[in-house]
Amino acid sequence: MWYEWNGQKVTVWKYLIDPKESLDISYKVYLLNKVGDKVERTLMVEQTIQLPDGPKHLLCEKDKKTGDHLTYPYGWKTDTIPLDDLKKAVGLVLDGKLKYSAKSNFGK
Repeated sequence: MWYEWNGQKVTVWKYLIDPKESLDISYKVYLLNKVGDKVERTLMVEQTIQLPDGPKHLLCEKDKKTGDHLTYPYGWKTDTIPLDDLKKAVGLVLDGKLKYSAKSNFGK
């Protein structure tokens, strides 16, 4: 699936293999540059350790400049993630209305 955000193409890819473990990815979202030939940002939905009454999947991002793994305070409690809700969450991040709540970089 793809859609436009502020004149830029956003593509959403669903993994065919369901996530089994923490950090397994179920969706990847790519924001392309205005020309549409390079990826500007990469977001993903990852499975997390589900705490009682907590989300099972969280919205994350791989920072292209620093390599940091960013985790946003937006998640889903079930394996079914409505695409409209994923699109809404990505829009909040891209619009700067949702800031990451955790950051890590295991490569440094």
